Amino acid sequence: MNRSTGRTWWRHPTLLVAIVALGAAVLYASFVHIDHILVALPLLFILACPLMHLFMHRHGHGHAREHLDRNDAARSEDEKP
Repeated sequence: MNRSTGRTWWRHPTLLVAIVALGAAVLYASFVHIDHILVALPLLFILACPLMHLFMHRHGHGHAREHLDRNDAARSEDEKP
């Protein structure tokens, strides 16, 4: 990245050519192999379910302990005279 020309990294001509070439390759592959993509789509949805469960529930069941600790702390404060 050359600071003297004032160009940012995403406006570099080589990067723009690479992005356009990658886009063209993705479009070509999707048009040629659309039947393979459509066959694999239900399987990809089924495989996405465990991954979503894993990432959306933050890798386990450790949150119940935090909830119990907060309840115990609140209960002990209520019992003080």
